[in-house]
Amino acid sequence: YDSNRHFFLAHYFRKNFDQFLESYPYINSPIDITRIEIWITNQTTETDDVRSIIALQDIGESDPNFTRIDDFANDFFLTNNIDESPDNSLNNFNPNLIGQNFINSNIRSISNVSSGFSKYPNQIFEGTDYVILENARKLDENEYSINEKLGFISLNQSLNNDEVLAIAFQYTYSGKVFQVGEFSSDGNNSNSNTTSSSLILKMLKSNLNDVNQPVFSLMMKNIYNLGTNQINTNDFKLNIFYNDPTSLNYIRPIESGSWPENLDKIRLLNLFELDKLDVNKNIQEGGDGFFDAIEGITIIQDKGLLIFPTIEPFGNFLFEKLRSSSSEQYNQPSTYNKNQKKYVYNELYSKGKTLAEKNIEKNKFNLRGKYKSNQNNSSISTGEFNIPQGSVVVTAGGRLLQEGIDYIVNYQTGDVQILNEALKNSNIPIEISTESNSFYSQQKRRFSGINIEHKFNDKLRIGGSLINLSEKSISRKSNYGIEPVNNTIFGINATYNAEAPALTRFVNILPNINTDATSNISLRTEFAYLKSSNPRDSGYDNTASVYIDDFEGTQNRIDLRDINSWKLGSVPVGFKGYDFGSNNLKAGYNRAKLSWYSIDPIFYSYRSPPEIDADEISKNSTRRIYIDEIFPELDLYQGESRAQTTFDISFYPDEKGPYNNNTNEDFLNNKE
Repeated sequence: YDSNRHFFLAHYFRKNFDQFLESYPYINSPIDITRIEIWITNQTTETDDVRSIIALQDIGESDPNFTRIDDFANDFFLTNNIDESPDNSLNNFNPNLIGQNFINSNIRSISNVSSGFSKYPNQIFEGTDYVILENARKLDENEYSINEKLGFISLNQSLNNDEVLAIAFQYTYSGKVFQVGEFSSDGNNSNSNTTSSSLILKMLKSNLNDVNQPVFSLMMKNIYNLGTNQINTNDFKLNIFYNDPTSLNYIRPIESGSWPENLDKIRLLNLFELDKLDVNKNIQEGGDGFFDAIEGITIIQDKGLLIFPTIEPFGNFLFEKLRSSSSEQYNQPSTYNKNQKKYVYNELYSKGKTLAEKNIEKNKFNLRGKYKSNQNNSSISTGEFNIPQGSVVVTAGGRLLQEGIDYIVNYQTGDVQILNEALKNSNIPIEISTESNSFYSQQKRRFSGINIEHKFNDKLRIGGSLINLSEKSISRKSNYGIEPVNNTIFGINATYNAEAPALTRFVNILPNINTDATSNISLRTEFAYLKSSNPRDSGYDNTASVYIDDFEGTQNRIDLRDINSWKLGSVPVGFKGYDFGSNNLKAGYNRAKLSWYSIDPIFYSYRSPPEIDADEISKNSTRRIYIDEIFPELDLYQGESRAQTTFDISFYPDEKGPYNNNTNEDFLNNKE
């Protein structure tokens, strides 16, 4: 699943998620979220929308199964209804009653939070029950999406394990307004210039990851990233397979006596309720044989996300499907029947993702499908960043395309943009290949051997063995620790076995011994020799070499021609305006207009606007520059364009620049 990115706003939404979607595409939810603020750890240099926050794990909750404070505080809850929808008033963490419940005014002071708990201060711990976050950053609306009916958020980017996520939200239920946490604009909290008054929010993720804490279950584990965005649902195909060991689109009974009759060879797509609708999106028993792509319910098109309509599809949901007795308990694997022990992947939801993936006996479900993207910018991602210049090769139907004419490459982001309109409209398959500076650790292996044994007679046998293990790296670069080998073992063995009547007679000479048992002499000997040779095609000059690091893989290419890599600078030292400092508007009174850009290749093609004629693009300030003008001795790669992308600057000394609040008259009179 897509971890640290999708979160329920409260345990109420998690408990009711399956019920809300029981009759999808209709959402049976009485909730309508109208307002939300999301705060995370500030990993940037942003200073706007920054506040200090205190995030409480149990605020707004009423179910003792999903809280911790009630484990030692019998007076924590203010309601007996464990199914109550979330609100600040449900327990004694209500920020509207500070000084009258478990918290006091000290909780708003970052340096004194530990004394902000009036009751049980020695049993409420930082990192578990609450987190302190100075200078937290409020997310913009374009950095996340929210499902107002189902009560979950999806961030554009996953959080790191040590990042904090906290929220405040407001919603309507049966015409009434409820709120969890505090908004930055509420009452006295609107002062964002200082950190002396911290916001009290609900914690969705702590900087300490503990799977035993209630907050861990708020991270959604039923959303999977398809690795793309802007999916076209009309051409989207999906299926679920189980590898046992071959791929099957159904699961087979391990124990026939406890196997439910309605699951015999039922497609996994139907089993997990991802195919319940017909082509007209109406509920139909057995579905129509295809995945039900419903925006916001089973798929999020613009982010390329697949959503299961149950919170634990491979866990509790599958457990209930395979239930054969009321004595079977989901949280007690010892009570599982054999079918549940085989297929139920409860570790995926009770442990961290990394630990769960190590359980290879359960990790056998696969998602496979086909999709088309609705992207209109004709940009194709290679999946790599900072790729070497000229290492991209693009072909269409086997024909090699020309860079700068048919396509252009952003070597920093690894995106390829197709320029040829006829090619884009032809549906010809386009293939893109790139080179990487990373070490190759893949190897080809050959294991061969021969064993020869000769029987001279019934008493004597002599044999010999020859075994060879040879590895070959794909390239001459071999990583330290996984070097290829070329080892040969020679072995000789001999066996002699014969009767020895003389030995029996000799034994009988001894006093008190008289035997007629046959004596035998058996000898076995072995000899082996290991010879190590140079691996095939490893290293240079017929010498095996191991690369510890040649630093090729650490190259970080920064293209100075990228306009997005440049920012407007401050006033240089010694120039007019510098003496005013950085907090005075007069510092920019002498700033003239400066702009930087790259000329779009479209102006040099047949698609150039009609008002741009040949004379306009023939000027030295606008004409196309070719590589051999700058680097006449440079050898180009096959298919690489001769055109050189340029970084262009325009300077207008008689016009005011950005952040120049001076009058035009004063600016022109004082310019240098």
